[in-house]
Amino acid sequence: ELLRQANGWDFPTTLARLAGFLGVLGANGSTGHIADMMTAVANAKRMPIESMRVYGAVPAKRGKLDVVRFPVWNERGAQHSYFDLTTTGKGWFKKAESKSEKTSGLFFPNRLPQPGETWLLVEGPKDACALHGIGYINTCGCDTDRLAQRYVRLFRDVIVVIVPDRTADAEAKAETSAARLYGVAASVRIATLPLPIAISSDQPNDARDVLRLPAGERLLRAAVEDARSWDPPRPDPEIPSIATAEGQTDVANGRRLVRMHGMNLRYVGPWEKWLYYNGATWVLDNMQRVEQWAKGLVPEVFTDIGKCGAVHGGMVNFAKKTASMSGLSNAIRAARSELAIHHESLNREPYLLNVRNGTLNLRTLELRSHRREDLLTQLAPVDFDPDADCRLWLEFLRQITDGNDDLIAYLRRLVGYSLTGVVSEHLVAICYGAGANGKSVFLNCVMSMMGPDYSLQCPPNMLMIRKKEPHPTELADLFGRRLAAAVETEFGSRLSESLVKTLTGGDRIRARRCFEDHWEFSPTHKLWMATNHRPVIRGTDEGIWRRVKLIPFTVTIPPDRQDRNLLQKLQSELSGILNWALLGCQEWQHDGLGEPSLVSDATTAFRAESNVISLFLDDCCDFAPDSRVGAAELFRAYKDWGGRMSQTAFGAELAMKYEKRKSHGCNVYVGLALKPSMNGHVGEG
Repeated sequence: ELLRQANGWDFPTTLARLAGFLGVLGANGSTGHIADMMTAVANAKRMPIESMRVYGAVPAKRGKLDVVRFPVWNERGAQHSYFDLTTTGKGWFKKAESKSEKTSGLFFPNRLPQPGETWLLVEGPKDACALHGIGYINTCGCDTDRLAQRYVRLFRDVIVVIVPDRTADAEAKAETSAARLYGVAASVRIATLPLPIAISSDQPNDARDVLRLPAGERLLRAAVEDARSWDPPRPDPEIPSIATAEGQTDVANGRRLVRMHGMNLRYVGPWEKWLYYNGATWVLDNMQRVEQWAKGLVPEVFTDIGKCGAVHGGMVNFAKKTASMSGLSNAIRAARSELAIHHESLNREPYLLNVRNGTLNLRTLELRSHRREDLLTQLAPVDFDPDADCRLWLEFLRQITDGNDDLIAYLRRLVGYSLTGVVSEHLVAICYGAGANGKSVFLNCVMSMMGPDYSLQCPPNMLMIRKKEPHPTELADLFGRRLAAAVETEFGSRLSESLVKTLTGGDRIRARRCFEDHWEFSPTHKLWMATNHRPVIRGTDEGIWRRVKLIPFTVTIPPDRQDRNLLQKLQSELSGILNWALLGCQEWQHDGLGEPSLVSDATTAFRAESNVISLFLDDCCDFAPDSRVGAAELFRAYKDWGGRMSQTAFGAELAMKYEKRKSHGCNVYVGLALKPSMNGHVGEG
């Protein structure tokens, strides 16, 4: 009854939904008919049955016809109708009971989009279930070629990727849907399915058809990742004649500035900053270039005056006003709205790497020329040369890893993964070892190859617990970076586990620069550390330890073999080192990181040594199922042993491993007893 009232379902629909999820039907307890119908439609329409259930599909009756029924969501984010599918045909929405009733709508996986999330918009529930089945859990089924304006509000501040069917009509109409979403969604992209344009309906044309191809899932994922960004066309602004009053305004001058330089200027609203295009990348205008270009308005205005048949004093006065600092500032201000973009429109393609001689696709390793429309603000200071080698680099790696091929391959995959803007691995790579072992040279060389646009050397204590919270400007520096490294942390520094979880979890980051309001962004960085001292990690939960990857650098290079110019020599091989990293990127895409036993064993040992409670228990306690020890007595022993945790934290840690009971009015732990050597020690302090 609660389900029925909460969702507005009728009684038969409520029973059908419960039956679908629980797998029960009828007095005899048989699931056969329901299971057969769900399975038949799933097989006929090439949809995973579990994904169908996530989208709320249940068996139902449409008259005498057996169907599978999907709930349909309206513009208010409520389920208001349904859509029926059989093994044949395209399906039907609920029959409208009046001309005013709207029964069409959207298909969601039992939840609505949230700001900052990435959502795919695909054609109907069948494609939505198919993409959900391969991991795109945020997929909405809809009419991608004519998304009604009333639904747009559901995607406010959402990163939207439209995946229309591969027909000329559907792709053309997807532009209309994108135009409706533009300015409401955080960003809009349109994917092109890797199929020829379908001429007839019996030709392959949708996402499910792609999945039937050899390597279809990989092709579909590549199409989504390579989706082109959609921005409204920017026609030359209409500028009233300077002979009219409208032509003698700051707004008109703003449009003149756009006509002159709009192709190479963009204004980022949340930052209140201008970007200009330098031929390879979009650069923050810290040198007042837009002001310099605005000065060109003065001759532009006089040129417009010269085109008029008769010149009057008002025109000349306006030209003089334009030449003033206030006139130029007002023109620049008026141009903002003509050229405004959102910061999340920048660097949106995680598999593009901008290098000096072009833009590299990290999936295909294809190099193409730089393009304004990519909106890339980063450039790696290296040329892509597929024939470049890096013999000194490879020799260096063998030296610092003691020839461990598995470790070298792991480092290659980690660096390759760090070239991308993907953050799916959720890790912090800790390069650890005593001095003179090459770890800092290794990391500094990788950062030299990626350059300061793509990599960031963080303050050494950024990831450590400090008296004050990190300033939001520190977090803002992570925007767009793909590698962030903290080098040479101090001995005894304690890792800020909550911050590391935040920065490696893929969640959006809230930050600001000086004199800015707060803004949010999705992370692209991978965290690295290079340290002579392992950070102190007090937490014992899986949430922190599954992120930690301790990479031991055990070789110490003797003074007579150290080359103080090594980094400079390695930097002469940056194109070859890029090729080495690109190989690792390809390996990671196909096989994952593949953590070697050296790293997993070192991390496991680090975790065991970091668990203060385990060390105390090993030193001071015996273990037996029938043993008992008083909670207060055990805590006193822990403090005498040198423990620093509070009694509350100590009790919380123990409660995760041992049963706590009441005995004679006191709390005791079951399965533990203090060693005899501790009995005389307890209470002395």
